Amino acid sequence: MYVLGYDAYTALVESTFFSTSPHREEVYDEAIKDYLSRIYNVTSFEIIKSEKGIIPMGDVRPKDQNPFLYSIGSNAGAIRPSSGYAFSFIQKQITRFLDRQTKPTNPHKKHDLMMDHIFLEVLKSHPEKAQRLFFKLARALDGDSFARFLSGEANIKDYFLVINSMPKWLFINQAVRVIIEKWKRIAKWA
Repeated sequence: MYVLGYDAYTALVESTFFSTSPHREEVYDEAIKDYLSRIYNVTSFEIIKSEKGIIPMGDVRPKDQNPFLYSIGSNAGAIRPSSGYAFSFIQKQITRFLDRQTKPTNPHKKHDLMMDHIFLEVLKSHPEKAQRLFFKLARALDGDSFARFLSGEANIKDYFLVINSMPKWLFINQAVRVIIEKWKRIAKWA
């Protein structure tokens, strides 16, 4: 759940879910009502404006593109697989395009994508641990480190804090599975 206060009586409230498919609209509304009641003791409120959207997470492949147009954003691989974060990556794509006048490319570092893939596989295999993993990550990083990590600008200390905050055996086990699956796919192509 995201809550962004505008003033003492107005806020943007967004319900978010990790799932393999969208939920019915009522599920999101009920989650917001439950959250506001449980956390803020608010049971009566007015919805001024409503919107909805889905940010794909995981290995999202760009769609076929018109050869005369360049895509940016989600259709050019800008969404960070583990977080859905895209803003700074879209900026990087635009900057690279303007600097080089070439087709925008995937703005993510390979090791970030590998870490994201392992993290998402852990969440897929152990969804009951998701909340605890996110809390551990949030406690381990200060705001600047967290922002650098999400935006692909992490330094070695940030990576150490991220890795150190996660349960080692769970992630090592999943990393081995990811590597084995990758080898299997490569062997099929050979």
